[in-house]
Amino acid sequence: MYELFDYRVICILREINKRIEDRIEQDCREFGLTYAQAMILLNLYMTGAQSITGLSESMCSVKGNISPICKRLESNGYIRRWRDESDQRKLTVELTHSARELIREKLLDPAGESCPQSDKDEILKGLQMLQEYLSGRTDPFTDH
Repeated sequence: MYELFDYRVICILREINKRIEDRIEQDCREFGLTYAQAMILLNLYMTGAQSITGLSESMCSVKGNISPICKRLESNGYIRRWRDESDQRKLTVELTHSARELIREKLLDPAGESCPQSDKDEILKGLQMLQEYLSGRTDPFTDH
């Protein structure tokens, strides 16, 4: 049985996600990047080189969606892909130097001026509380 709280959380998170997607897509349009491409680049920027499997897991997506995006990013010079010599099935991706510079200089807000740090801390604290709340429930759509 659905709880009103759960439904409201879902609606709010969908709206937040849509606004973030729109903002990122708008910011990246001048570089010819889609939202999905930008998210892969940001993920690699934050975590470093990863296997396609690891990248798909951290992005909550399937490898079949991540692989063609990475192939396109490679053809545009944003990432480098290579196969593990010990296991040819394992494909690893990493940012190129130019992609790292693009992210650092054009996509990240180094001054953090978009929102005061105290507000960011409160937002993250609230999201972490929600994550812990939902993780602690056996079925996120019913009460214990």
